[in-house]
Amino acid sequence: MDQRIPLTPRRWITACFLGWLAGIFLVILTSGTFDAIGLEGYQFYLGLSMGLSVGVLQWRLLHRTHGIGSGWLIASIVGVAVPFLLFDLLKKYGGMTTGPEALQYSTALGGAAAALWQTLILRREGFSASRWLFAGWSGWVLGTATVLAIDYTKYLSSNNLVLFALNLLLMIAGGAVYGAVTAVPLIKILSSKRGAAEE
Repeated sequence: MDQRIPLTPRRWITACFLGWLAGIFLVILTSGTFDAIGLEGYQFYLGLSMGLSVGVLQWRLLHRTHGIGSGWLIASIVGVAVPFLLFDLLKKYGGMTTGPEALQYSTALGGAAAALWQTLILRREGFSASRWLFAGWSGWVLGTATVLAIDYTKYLSSNNLVLFALNLLLMIAGGAVYGAVTAVPLIKILSSKRGAAEE
């Protein structure tokens, strides 16, 4: 018996939001762990933590709705994490100097790599998936941009309580932004196979 459930924008946005939220806690955990063993000044754990947590929640939902395999999860973990690791290695061993913009570059490259890999997975499953490359990349970039907007909240208020609330909201809202940006394109992609099968 087919136990699959329909993929709706609400379900997708919720999965992305919860994955992002879990990723924040995982980043804090891994950051403390790496600092404790002397691996300070690295950022690869950011990509690894977010790629893992967001990827797990997305894959669990897509497996239930369309039977998508674990390749989606692997693409999310490896695709997002590797650019962060490359920047860390270039900084440590290649003499490259990077500032805060390294996070933006790493996210942009990681988002593109994960989206490309996931596009290939969707195509292999028989979906017309070319639009996911831009949609998936945009989701990561805009979700991260929401978090980076924390740097500008100091211009909105000098009240510490207000700033705390704004910063917390922006930090956890990244997943909802990711989900909102990618929900409609993904649902359209996943409906393309059914249409082809009915011809």
